[in-house]
Amino acid sequence: MNGLAKKLFLIYSLFLLTTISDNPNLTPAHFSAENEAVVELNEPQANTVLPEAQQPAETRVEVPGVTANTPEPAVEVAGITPVAIELPAIGEKAEVIEVGQTEEGAMEAPSNIYQIGWYAPGTKPGSSGNAVMAGHVDGLTSPGTFYNLKKLEPGDEIHITGTSGMKLTFVVTDKKSYVPEEAPLEEIFGPSSESRLNLITCTGVFNDDTGLYEERLVVYTELVGVSEE
Repeated sequence: MNGLAKKLFLIYSLFLLTTISDNPNLTPAHFSAENEAVVELNEPQANTVLPEAQQPAETRVEVPGVTANTPEPAVEVAGITPVAIELPAIGEKAEVIEVGQTEEGAMEAPSNIYQIGWYAPGTKPGSSGNAVMAGHVDGLTSPGTFYNLKKLEPGDEIHITGTSGMKLTFVVTDKKSYVPEEAPLEEIFGPSSESRLNLITCTGVFNDDTGLYEERLVVYTELVGVSEE
């Protein structure tokens, strides 16, 4: 990316639109507070395509190219390619898939509500910097893997397993909800001397007029342990 302003704009676009869910008009009332809109570059998409009952459509958003030349983290790991995530405090496990850029420079969303997307062109979990994963809150009739992400508290553990079988343990340090335009972009997506993993989903009130949630939830974590399965 050329220029700090352009980088920050792309990071803002990712944060604003990275997580999605289904048309609220199609969702049962008891999930109405958690349903997200499919969006395309700052605009609600008129015709939401749902190939399967539990699979929201793909969202495409501009993404940053975050790189960092920073000191090694306290726990030295070269970084892993994640294939699974476990959140014991909320009783969730899920497959982690790589999501990258389309030819138009957009980011693909996870293909269904039970998968978690890791932005592969960015930081690997375990490397110094901020790795980012995003997941869906729910689908048409069922909650997604990140439905209870808001219940995580500081001290809760997140386990990430890599292709080699290495397991990284991250611990929650904080969680915050932001109006997208007020989000601390460098803190979420920027470089860091520590190894961090930030989990993102939508939260807050769903705005029927805009077809968007009013806030984004970010759960901040940092690496505390490495083990071999």
